[in-house]
Amino acid sequence: MRGLGQREAYKLAGYKAAGKSADADASRLLTNANFQIRLREMEQAKALSETITAHSVTRMLATVFDAASRDKQHGAAATAAMGIAKLHGLLVDKLEDVTRRPARSPDAPLEIEVEHWLHEHKLIGQDKGSSNEESPNTSEDSEMFD
Repeated sequence: MRGLGQREAYKLAGYKAAGKSADADASRLLTNANFQIRLREMEQAKALSETITAHSVTRMLATVFDAASRDKQHGAAATAAMGIAKLHGLLVDKLEDVTRRPARSPDAPLEIEVEHWLHEHKLIGQDKGSSNEESPNTSEDSEMFD
């Protein structure tokens, strides 16, 4: 696969033979059906890995972008442009960490930011022993659980 002669490739693969027997053994190995199948698999994998690169995918997406722009398919053009940007690390998906808020009221907010929940339940940012602090069961909260 690297352009070596069969004797060198045979030895590089870990087979042991001395002198001209290496040529004969390598030749015999090349006629083995299982070896031929594996060699074809390796050649196909190498060809595939050489054809699919960031550069080739960028070219494909650029082609889609050009065609979509020409056809006034702005959604497809924008998707192709975003694909190129993501491929090259210009965009990163951002996830927001939220916790579901248990509530009986259908009008209560479904989500709450983690920091707000921790403050609300006096787990951070507040002194648990302080008597000046507002109770975690505010009127808004008590309505939700009534």
